[in-house]
Amino acid sequence: MRRTKGGKFDGRSKLGKKLNKELPRAQVIAFRANNEAAKEEAKVLELTEIPQTRARGWIKSEAARSANRIVIICFACILFVCFVGDAKPADIWPVLFLGAVGLMYLTKYIYQRRLSSQLGVT
Repeated sequence: MRRTKGGKFDGRSKLGKKLNKELPRAQVIAFRANNEAAKEEAKVLELTEIPQTRARGWIKSEAARSANRIVIICFACILFVCFVGDAKPADIWPVLFLGAVGLMYLTKYIYQRRLSSQLGVT
């Protein structure tokens, strides 16, 4: 079937007239289908991000848990050394506290980087 310069079908035949009547409706249907396809692609992208999002939360909590374990063990060892060495922890508690907090953040950062690289999460 021949088309005119405007994109419509040749109106001299019965089929051309029929197709010209159907053309606007078909264009609307195609436009709606394209919009629905775009929405579905966005949903697919959202669903493919779910494992990454869950992994990030797990990585943060696991890194914090591991860091807290290490800090508690180190803090207990330092207190034991203070008592054995006849030092008073009450005199150096700010240093002990700041050291424990610094160690916690450092080990948490290291564990987050390590777990992220192992799981391939960005």
